[in-house]
Amino acid sequence: MWCGICLIRLVADILTLTLHKDDIHASRARIIVVEVFAIEMTTFTYLDRLERYPDGYDRIRLDTQAVTGDVRRMPPPAKEMNAHLERKTMNYDIADLRRDYAGETLSDAHTPASPIDLFHAWFSAAREHEPQDPNAMTLATVDSQGLPHARVVLLKHFDEQGFVFFTNYQSHKGSELANVPHAALVFWWPTLHRQVRIEGRVEKAEANISDEYFASRPRDSQLGAWISQQSVEIPDREWLEERKQRFEQVYSDQSVERPPHWGGYRVKPYILEFWQGQSNRLHDRIRYRHHEQDAAWSKTRLAP
Repeated sequence: MWCGICLIRLVADILTLTLHKDDIHASRARIIVVEVFAIEMTTFTYLDRLERYPDGYDRIRLDTQAVTGDVRRMPPPAKEMNAHLERKTMNYDIADLRRDYAGETLSDAHTPASPIDLFHAWFSAAREHEPQDPNAMTLATVDSQGLPHARVVLLKHFDEQGFVFFTNYQSHKGSELANVPHAALVFWWPTLHRQVRIEGRVEKAEANISDEYFASRPRDSQLGAWISQQSVEIPDREWLEERKQRFEQVYSDQSVERPPHWGGYRVKPYILEFWQGQSNRLHDRIRYRHHEQDAAWSKTRLAP
């Protein structure tokens, strides 16, 4: 019996499951249990650790324990063990997420005097190469208590005067901009390994600009500006559906005018920073700063 136990333990101890990194997800959600039955003996095996080997494969190392006695099924690992292992593999995956960057060299000597000209060139490239929403940007604002808030909105126009987006003036961001009229924007174009950061003062866009853009929107989007009291807590989805039916009836035989609480904001930049990813994390960064006294832009290179 002793030899039988040794043989089974030897087989179990050298057992290693090798999975390709793309297939490891199939095993992550459960504890792997291997049970080997013999006369008066049971071997129980459980997931111990996940290891990354130089050949690029993930290997799950199995440790075992043998129990002599009547043939019986060993109890599964405790819930605490399961939770610990899932957190362990999850954190491992996050820490291992990385890629190297490469792109055209961004030199201050070969960039235009105006950052808007450079943004125009980069945005044109993003429209060509980014598969989804190249005009998506993170808008960061600050409330009256100095607490930051961020969300993604869509750029709808830009020129030398600034960057324009549209929203509900009574939303949280509208309230925050009314109290602290400054904001930051971030564009991220992963295919091009490029990022643009913008900081500036915020003002409401002219009414005719808001009217023109609102008239160009699909009718359902126009109605949505009336239906949604943006950022207000609502009881359920049915509340929205009821308002939708109500406003569809109101505007069933007429065009939808722009609500007075909806329109555009313009971020008038005083800082633009262009980031181009490079290998070994030695990225290129060029920052433009606007000087109001002479309405000119200066630029400088920043360390990555």
